[in-house]
Amino acid sequence: MKKIILGSSAIPFSESVFHYTGLEPVTLPFSKRISDSVKGHADSLVFFKDGALITFDDYYLENRALFDSLKIPIITTNEYYSDTYPYDILFNAIEINGTVIGRCENVSALIKEGKSEIRVPQGYARCSTLLAGMSCA
Repeated sequence: MKKIILGSSAIPFSESVFHYTGLEPVTLPFSKRISDSVKGHADSLVFFKDGALITFDDYYLENRALFDSLKIPIITTNEYYSDTYPYDILFNAIEINGTVIGRCENVSALIKEGKSEIRVPQGYARCSTLLAGMSCA
């Protein structure tokens, strides 16, 4: 399985930075439905859970070739999202050791499914947290 790192179109990756890491940088296109401030942020566009990438159904369809080229399972959702907070944070949570941390009332049901929850008022939980390993944040 290849290892990829997903990033924002707002700040393109430098290929040379990842050349020796074994990671393949993938730049995500902007979303037309999310506010300008986060429309290219990976934590607003996708969520990695249990070996699959979760994204919005329309975003997947607009970028199908890119997602299919990743060669990993893609799960789509038609849950409501928009460019208005807190409806732009569907994927902006952290899942660690079976627990989802985030503003859970606005986090995708696909992310929360089968997981315990720690509810925090911070809507952009994933983009404001450093995941220091698979067992601590």
